[in-house]
Amino acid sequence: MSKNNITLAFDVYGTLIDTHGIRVELEKYTGENAEEFSHMWRNKQLEYSFRRGLMQNYKTFAECTKDALEYTCRALNINIEAKEKDNLMGLYSKLPPFNDTLKGLKKAFDMNFRLFAFSNGSKDALE
Repeated sequence: MSKNNITLAFDVYGTLIDTHGIRVELEKYTGENAEEFSHMWRNKQLEYSFRRGLMQNYKTFAECTKDALEYTCRALNINIEAKEKDNLMGLYSKLPPFNDTLKGLKKAFDMNFRLFAFSNGSKDALE
């Protein structure tokens, strides 16, 4: 089988981009709880997205992310002002790629692999 017949598919969130890539910014609002906060926020985001899909009660990934942020603040008893939450949501919409993402994708592309990215994020979020 030649390489040009091989397809590689990647989930965008958590595989190509770092869903914990705003930890430094989180530290401003959560202090030493930033890592725990980031992981709980991500886990709840996925849970909301999957459960709502299963219940046929669709919400956009951004809405699930916002609801998960609210949940995490309550669960960890961390008060983040609305303006600061909006800032975090804005940062989350522009998460950085992992350090090796661009190099790896370029190498796979140069080797003629067919590349596809998939996500439950909206088209706007992915762009």
